[in-house]
Order: sequence, then C-alpha cells, then structure tokens
Amino acid sequence: MVDRWRQKTAMLSAILALALTASIGLAAEPGVPAGSREKIRELIAVLDKLTADEILDRVLDPARGGITTGLEKYVVTAVLLNRREILQPPEKEKQSADGNAGLQAKLAKAANLLGADEDWRIRRLSVELLARQLSADVVPAYRQLLEDSAEPVRHRAIEALGMLPKGENIQILEKILAKHDETRVFDSVAAVWAMAELRHMPGLIEGLKDENVEVQLESIRGLARQPALSPETEKALQERMKAASDDRVRQRILKLLEKKVL
Repeated sequence: MVDRWRQKTAMLSAILALALTASIGLAAEPGVPAGSREKIRELIAVLDKLTADEILDRVLDPARGGITTGLEKYVVTAVLLNRREILQPPEKEKQSADGNAGLQAKLAKAANLLGADEDWRIRRLSVELLARQLSADVVPAYRQLLEDSAEPVRHRAIEALGMLPKGENIQILEKILAKHDETRVFDSVAAVWAMAELRHMPGLIEGLKDENVEVQLESIRGLARQPALSPETEKALQERMKAASDDRVRQRILKLLEKKVL
C-alpha cells in the first residue's frame, strides 16, 4: 500500500501547474479579477512563507485569511497538497501520530469544508486532502462525496477508498457495485478498481457477474493485477466467458486464463 500511495502522491507535483492553467476556466467566475494569473503568483508567494498549519488556518477561516473566491481556494488547496507535512508516508505518520494530531484534525475539517463548496473542482480537491489520511477513521467523511452530483468527485472519492486499510470501505464499495445503476455505471467501474487495489476477490468476482460490460472488463483487469487466481476465481472467469455476449470480454478472459498480459 505504501508504494501505491507514493505513486499517487508523486502525481500531485503537477497540481500547481494545473492551478495556473485553471485560471483560464475560472477567470470568468464572479469575484475573480481579469488578472487572475498574476493573482495566483502573488498568492503562491504569500503561501510559500507559511507552514501547512498556517495555510489550513486560512482555509478554515476564509474571511480572516482572505481565501474567498473559487480560484483562491483552488490554489491554496493545491499548494497545501504539495507540502511535506501533508505528504508524509503512512509509516512515518504512525511514528509521529501524537505530534501530528493537530495538523491531521485541521486537515479533516478543511476537507469537510471544501467538500461542501459549490464548485465541483474544489470538491474534487477536497478528496485529495482526505486521501492524505490513510486511516479507516476518515471513511465517514467520504460519504457526502460519494453522493456528489459531479461524476469526477464521486469517482475520485471511490478510488480513494481503495487506498485505505480494509474495513468499512469494503462494505461501501460492495454497495456501490450492488446498486446496478445504469446512470452511474462508472461509479461501479471505480468501485471495482478500488476493490482490486484492496485485493478483495469476492468483489471482483461479483463484478464479473455484473450485467454491464464495462464493469465486467474492469473486473477482468482487476483480476489480472492479482498475484494468483484461485480455482474459484478461474471457475467464475470460465462461466463469464461462456455467458459473455461481448467479444472483448471473452478474449480478455481467455488471455488471462492463459496467463498472457492483457
């Protein structure tokens, strides 16, 4: 899990650049002046002088910290996500749990606050703040994000559940898959991806049985990432291959059973 966590957090180094380019789309929103790029540079210069704890104080009290517009929230969150205090690997978090408790508590509050923002892009970043806390204790905080009206927010929240220790997150993922909601097919796909990360084989087998082809394909990809296939899993794959109406499903199962790379 630690290696996967490091791979995920390594990608966050691009978020600052994304915040700069995002000014093009956000500049037209109410409260954002025309010189948005310069405003971003000025804000980053201020934030560079603050600790992660001080930045969180600004997020939690936007009136006092001057963080009020969507653009400001986006940039502040992006900067925060790149701070070392936030990006501590999980094994170090355990070693320094007592000294880091205050920061983690503020991080959770900030994520909840941003998760209620009217801009889905801000809510999407709130998931990243929650994802810095690799503890089962944060699972309840994901609930409102899992029902978000914006698909990218829901998908990232579902994926993030796959990075937590096994527990209540497994039950949540299974419920998402069991809904069989055709209007939210890719929620089910994301849930299967997360269960593959958790190596939850019963969930992947259930995904094989799903009526939707995309869910079936993601289940096959998830099974291909597992270290080994049990006789039960091989039987489920063979049954799906016989019943499949989509040639992609049959071909990928055949390759998986032959131990070929999909």
